[in-house]
Amino acid sequence: MSQSWAPSSIKILPSHGAKLDSNPPNFWWNGIETVPKTTYKLEVWSATQSWTFKDLRRNYLTLPFEVPTNTTYTWRVTRFKWDGTVSVSLNRTFQMLAGAESIGFLPPDFISRIAASPRPRLIQNGIAKAQYLASPLGIGFSSRLKSVDWYFALRLNAPLPPDSNLTAASFPAGSPEWAAFLSKVAGDVSLLTSAIYTFSWSLWLNPSNSIHLTELRRRILHLCTYNVTGTTSAASQDQANRDIMMSLAMAYDVIKPNLTDSDRTTVLDVIRARAIQVYRNGDEIGSLLKFPHDSHGANTLGYLACTAIITIGEIPEAATWLNETLPMYIALYSAWSTEDGGFGNGLGYAIFDATDSRWEWMRNGAGVNLVGKQWLRNWPLQFIYFVPPYADSVGVGFGDSGEQDQTGYRGIICGALFSRVLADPNSIMPQSQRNLLLWYCDRVKANTYFDYRSYTYLWISPFPAVPQLSDTAMSTANYTSAIHLRQIGWVAMHSTLFSPNRTSLYFRSGPFGSYNHNNADQLCFTLSHRGKSFLIVSGYYDYYGSAQHYNWRKHTRAQSGGVTLTNDQGQRTNSFTAVGTIKQFHTSPTFDAVTGSATDAYNDGYAIKQVTRATRSIIYLRGINQYIIQDQFDSPTPQSWSWNFHAYKNITLLSPSRVKIQAPSGTAVVCMRVLNPTENLVFSQTDLFPANAGTSLPNQFHAKWQVWSPTTSFSLVVVIDPDCTNLPVPGEADIVSTRSVPLPDGTSLTFDGDLLYPNVGLAKVGKKNVWREV
Repeated sequence: MSQSWAPSSIKILPSHGAKLDSNPPNFWWNGIETVPKTTYKLEVWSATQSWTFKDLRRNYLTLPFEVPTNTTYTWRVTRFKWDGTVSVSLNRTFQMLAGAESIGFLPPDFISRIAASPRPRLIQNGIAKAQYLASPLGIGFSSRLKSVDWYFALRLNAPLPPDSNLTAASFPAGSPEWAAFLSKVAGDVSLLTSAIYTFSWSLWLNPSNSIHLTELRRRILHLCTYNVTGTTSAASQDQANRDIMMSLAMAYDVIKPNLTDSDRTTVLDVIRARAIQVYRNGDEIGSLLKFPHDSHGANTLGYLACTAIITIGEIPEAATWLNETLPMYIALYSAWSTEDGGFGNGLGYAIFDATDSRWEWMRNGAGVNLVGKQWLRNWPLQFIYFVPPYADSVGVGFGDSGEQDQTGYRGIICGALFSRVLADPNSIMPQSQRNLLLWYCDRVKANTYFDYRSYTYLWISPFPAVPQLSDTAMSTANYTSAIHLRQIGWVAMHSTLFSPNRTSLYFRSGPFGSYNHNNADQLCFTLSHRGKSFLIVSGYYDYYGSAQHYNWRKHTRAQSGGVTLTNDQGQRTNSFTAVGTIKQFHTSPTFDAVTGSATDAYNDGYAIKQVTRATRSIIYLRGINQYIIQDQFDSPTPQSWSWNFHAYKNITLLSPSRVKIQAPSGTAVVCMRVLNPTENLVFSQTDLFPANAGTSLPNQFHAKWQVWSPTTSFSLVVVIDPDCTNLPVPGEADIVSTRSVPLPDGTSLTFDGDLLYPNVGLAKVGKKNVWREV
């Protein structure tokens, strides 16, 4: 029997209506019900061609060929369950645009081709090596290597830490001691493995360097003495296990001819033992097929794929690992993003993931250029728009580690991500976008962070000086001052991109809920102005699962703009289904507008609806540099609604409806005012975290406007006024009653509690003409 089946959660690629400019496309669909004996049929067709792939046992497919460009395609999946049930998905369409970049593909015999390829496999060899050394990236590699002689000198014959007899199970799970142990193990192993990589790359350039060869051999054999089921096992510290596995494989790839048979056996046995822990008889793969948003698991998948590229032909299981990991990684990466380039698992972890080395390794070893994938090519835009090049970005970022100072990371991101995107020889990136990347890295002084060359960045050449890309020149080049990353639900609205004194508001309402490294922050926002953070995500990510993290930072009440119900009840934490949506977005030179909804986030986990509506609209009037926020929250039962906001400095109450926020340093200020009558609103503030969220880190200031008498409806209008001009916004006296905001062009936008819609003057237009751009 056939029935409708919509694989609408988790991961759908290509997204419906996608416009793809990297070829071939990858397909991914909901695998929540993946069980043994379940199979899939994928059908893809255009007006002139069709392809059918039958008996698929995984819920993804990496096409083994390119498709014709300048063509619209439709695709669907049929699922055949073990009980005989047959289900057919919705039809979805995508376009493969003319001029799409060819990124390469895995032919049917890719495993045998890789097994027969020469070493090293993950680093260029033969002609490819010569071509790299003559390329813009490769020119100067030897001098860059020479410039880190200090690094080699420090590590030659240096003492190496012995293995520990402790494991994560030696400490109470979730305790500070447990977290400190895991962090120390990961850090110690990272120091060891980074040296192994760096000595390997030195020997790649100069295989006759006997001193470096002796040191590298000493280090890899030392790592081989660590108990594979102990401190650094996958069960105890999964990051340490995968780092050791991958670094040993990299060294083996480079110096295999220089190792004795006994050495080779020792190294391969350890690699195999650690890879088996990663693979877990296919359980890790099966878990990711069902739920790909496992940040550790997805990254480990890439490590195992690269390890398999190196060890195929030498470890019996490597062919299976390679067959199951490499096509999947190409299709999956990244589960937190799709075509527009956003990364939806928190800003701090976007930074960590952007330093990934596996992209080049897979290109060298398997011929697939992941840097050319559309999402990766567009990923720098997230940093350009959400990690200000001038501003103190502390407190601006959503999610875990978003409160950390990103100053140094911005330069590293340029070296680790931007440089590789810019160096892609087949890139179809337009010059205007290339200029934007170069401008950003020039402003963050990326070249000053290249002391990190002792690891991945050894491969990166310095950025060129770009005096022609001045702020003045860029400001006249028609770059938009706002962006909506559709697939992750992030919006940034800037007064301009190209000034250190700019004002920036960041807004989130997206599909990844409060899961993993995300907070319960649908409809929430942060604000920076004149290079300082004003409205912040409060609290600290001291370690995952800490009292501060779980009992404060992840909660709605800890977010600026977070609306909570009675007893500070907010959105559900640690939930993939506590989602929000961006219902509207528009940007123009004179104004920006966004509308988001988070009804599902507030109701998630409850049998009875807590809210029937949770909607926020923000209109930014660029000419007067003010933001108008209109909220509509409704509940079946009366609630003591609170409108929460946070800052680093004491928040001064100027009147019952107006507050002033001081910059964390300097003299800049931002004011906020409530336009509604304040008879039923009370302001309060504290500089303390809750007792169950203790931390030794500095206190912050936590304020709220709260209704005095519970109500079933909460409609608040708030104006954010950078520099505290106290100038009224157009039509301010009538906004609360009419919900209409006049625009610079003489029209207006009216908020009906669900959407914004345009008026001609103040004449209301029909709902059928609802204005939306999403």
